[in-house]
Amino acid sequence: HCALWKNGAYHRDVSPSSLMYRIADQEIMGVLNDFDLASVEEGPSRTERTGMVPFMETDLLEDRGLEREIKHVYEHDAESFIWALVWITLRYDNGMLRTMDRPLDEWLIVDAMCVRGEKGCLFVK
Repeated sequence: HCALWKNGAYHRDVSPSSLMYRIADQEIMGVLNDFDLASVEEGPSRTERTGMVPFMETDLLEDRGLEREIKHVYEHDAESFIWALVWITLRYDNGMLRTMDRPLDEWLIVDAMCVRGEKGCLFVK
């Protein structure tokens, strides 16, 4: 991800569905896929909001971010990786998606401002 970013390819949609792994020569390697919302140049596309709200960076969920006043930077994708890890950790048990009592289900149905507020309280509760 970092190498791609340094070379002008900005993913901007990190989520559990874009994370995979492969085994090569008995080594597990992480793979980032799903570049359909990526951008490859500087310009207006770097202020568009892309991605799923549950994994979007908290400052992009603020009014200024939602109004496209914040330029998407590397740290935003890095924070998305963290939210994807939180999501996977809380919703899966031994590699299987929990069938009942799944934390964070409400993040799939509420608006961006609500998710931002929930993220701010997640580790305080």
